Amino acid sequence: MWGGINVDDEMKEKFQPAFLPWLLFCWNPVDSLDDLEVEDELEMVGATMAKFYLAENPATLDDFEKKYIIAACEAPYSFYQVTGVDPDQSLTLEDMMLGETITVAEQMVSKMEYVDAIVYTKVVRMGGGSVLLGTFPVLLPPDYRGRIIDFRKSLKGPDGDVNPDVLHYFETELREMYLKIYGEIANPITPLVVNTDGESLVHIKLTYDLKCRPVEAFEALASLASGMSEKELVSEAVYNDMGDMIFVRFDWRKVGGNGQGEDAGGYTVLGYIQIEEGRMSVNVNSEERSGVIKEEIERRLGKKASYKGEETTSSGEVEESGSGIRQ
Repeated sequence: MWGGINVDDEMKEKFQPAFLPWLLFCWNPVDSLDDLEVEDELEMVGATMAKFYLAENPATLDDFEKKYIIAACEAPYSFYQVTGVDPDQSLTLEDMMLGETITVAEQMVSKMEYVDAIVYTKVVRMGGGSVLLGTFPVLLPPDYRGRIIDFRKSLKGPDGDVNPDVLHYFETELREMYLKIYGEIANPITPLVVNTDGESLVHIKLTYDLKCRPVEAFEALASLASGMSEKELVSEAVYNDMGDMIFVRFDWRKVGGNGQGEDAGGYTVLGYIQIEEGRMSVNVNSEERSGVIKEEIERRLGKKASYKGEETTSSGEVEESGSGIRQ
């Protein structure tokens, strides 16, 4: 049922909380018509188990339940990176496929170490609020951001863009990408894991105190995002009521990757930079890249950026959501 993916007994138990919402709100039973008694097969196209229940039992559901079923079915699965945590209240997520930022109510998440982790889930939006549904149980480390962003390039629709309909269409491929990464994490290849430059893979988060306005730091570092226009770089920036930039996040990229040059549209994501009022963080996945970006920041910002320290996590260290993020 999961696109031919082999799932052993251990995975069945681990992924059961994610499988059930997928089965109800995502699976299209048109693929198993031989197993179902359906009079009109055309009515099955684009349907889900939950939508069939809604159609057959409208009188047993109140307005809220009906709206929730529709919203849950319309919400596509996607990869989200946690960009902020309000303890016992909410998560701020960046949709890595659609490029949107959204805040979801999530009272059971209270650990700041969830920041930067990657979540595979649905986000159901209703009445001005949003909640998670069908969250897959293992959080992915931020080392995989570049790989997922590169994967996004293969998911463009007829108009050349990625939208919710495209994510629905490629739902199997998205899930296979998550499970492939999960398999690599659960069964790491030894002895050496490297990035695209052949460097030993280790997640490093560098932190700085900023002694300048966020826009000054942004302007000094923006050219590190090779091939991106200023419009693209500030597409997710946040400004205060006075029009001053207070938050921006963008990739550190270089020309080339997989044998491609700039003319072929080839870029390699080396890390990402997040700038806020009074502070800045940079995430990379090797000691070598850490050294390069430190030198760049020193050269471009000088005394305007004061280095505070770094956090290091090996590629194999993965935290399971357990009682943290609800399914």
